[in-house]
Amino acid sequence: MAITAIVVVTTLCIAAFFITLFQPLNRTVPIYSIYEVKLGVTCFLCDKGSGSEEIEFTVADICDNIVVKRKHIDIGGEDKYGHWWIEMGDESYGWWPKEPVDLSGTIFGVEGVLNGQGYFQGSATQDYHHGDDADEEFNPTLSSSAPDGYSCEEAESCSRNFATSYSGSWSWPCGQNCHSFQTSLMATCNLE
Repeated sequence: MAITAIVVVTTLCIAAFFITLFQPLNRTVPIYSIYEVKLGVTCFLCDKGSGSEEIEFTVADICDNIVVKRKHIDIGGEDKYGHWWIEMGDESYGWWPKEPVDLSGTIFGVEGVLNGQGYFQGSATQDYHHGDDADEEFNPTLSSSAPDGYSCEEAESCSRNFATSYSGSWSWPCGQNCHSFQTSLMATCNLE
């Protein structure tokens, strides 16, 4: 009986964890007719019968103010190489070649530029694709290795500082490009 109860409780808490990924925090979501899980920093598993149990677990901090965007490779499309960037309200950051590239420039590299400024008409604080839909979009969470007390606001400031100090070449698939820019930014700023 005790093993069955542990399996049921573990299964429900795992389900509650995954539901938190798709629901606003601090909502009550019915799991089964006899159970409810209150989502937020603490998960409460309550038996509506005579007794109750309380189970606590930590939910990752989701940074709603940051959106990670990824357009996938589309050889016949506008962005043959795809494009990865982040958006933070009216700001966005991605890494581009300074000018259009041929095969040699793609492989061996050309000068890179933040947001496609210049030829691609991005600006210092907005990527050329700012506001565009992407094939993949998500709000990152704070990394479990982030320092205690680290906040999404600090991650946003870190992202801005990382982007504005980034420099160097652009090449694909090896070297610096929008993919490596985004993954480096996320690692540096404790985002997953």
